[in-house]
Amino acid sequence: TTQAFCAGAAFSTSRYVVGPYIRGFLVRKYGKKYDAIDSAVSKEGLKITLLLRLSPIVPFGINNYLCGVTKMKLWEFVLGTWLGVLPGTTAYCNLGAMGKTALDGGTTPLQKAVMALGVVAALAVIKLLSDLATKALKDAGIDDDDSSAASKAADASSSTVKANGVNGSPKKTD
Repeated sequence: TTQAFCAGAAFSTSRYVVGPYIRGFLVRKYGKKYDAIDSAVSKEGLKITLLLRLSPIVPFGINNYLCGVTKMKLWEFVLGTWLGVLPGTTAYCNLGAMGKTALDGGTTPLQKAVMALGVVAALAVIKLLSDLATKALKDAGIDDDDSSAASKAADASSSTVKANGVNGSPKKTD
């Protein structure tokens, strides 16, 4: 609950304090690509947030601020955050409780084996959820390769302008 509340505070700070400046920068830098992502995120805010929280594509802190500069609804972001962090939080809490129980010596070897199996199963489920979320985001056109592709495209167009001049015609040399 605290994590969702704090994520909502960062989202709101991004939206209302620095959002207009960052949104303007993103529109100038990425143009229609940013508009398309903004439109998709605003239509599927809860789903996108849930998938981003389950996937390691974007760190949580950066995600809070980036989602704040979209048209996503605050309630969808907070609910998606809350639901998306539950599997990992539950697994970490169970891992800690099992570790404490095992270290206190109040368990039999069979109980320790079952605990170890539970830990492996929990980690496997988290990995599976993460992979599924990453694939779903990639299928929606949001993946970590997009930023490098955008950078390459910007570099290529910058090189073209430098080589051909501003109006696209080759530069004249004297």
